[in-house]
Amino acid sequence: MRSDRLILLALALLILTWSPAQGAIEVPLTDDAYVDSNSPTTNFGTSAFLLASSGRYWSFLRFDLGTLPFGVTGADVQRAQLKLWVDQLTAAGEFYVGDAADPWDETTVTFDTRPSVPSFVTDNEVTRRRTFVVIDVTIYVKNWLDGVQDNHGFALVTPGLTGVTLRFDSKENTGTAHEPVLAVELN
Repeated sequence: MRSDRLILLALALLILTWSPAQGAIEVPLTDDAYVDSNSPTTNFGTSAFLLASSGRYWSFLRFDLGTLPFGVTGADVQRAQLKLWVDQLTAAGEFYVGDAADPWDETTVTFDTRPSVPSFVTDNEVTRRRTFVVIDVTIYVKNWLDGVQDNHGFALVTPGLTGVTLRFDSKENTGTAHEPVLAVELN
């Protein structure tokens, strides 16, 4: 009788930890930093903010997908969304999210050592400050989980010479508790 209860308990735990309808899982942010072309050898990995503007400021974020349930592949991902808090902006405009192609580290990355970003597939409109913006990054997360690309995280930048500079909260911002979030919904 006792072994039957243990088996049922183990089965219940398995179902609770890996269920197709478990909803969004928040993946931990491990690294975030911005780089500045006007200070090409300076590291800003401990800044409370992430900046993005055309050419001058690039921001980078990396999340630990290893915290997803064991065996998850791209086919298991229904949707992945990056949620950022827009603290300030110079003007309404758009920004791009891309995938970083090279390894980087929050404590050492500079403009001169920033990773390359081969493509930006999402553009997003920001019209006001002090609000969240949510970006669909499903294709990146699926590719990382399937090994199509290595997970070196996301890059944020504004396009062209728009004059738009955005300031997002980083994980080091203790004043608002609005650090970037990656939410992954599984099938």
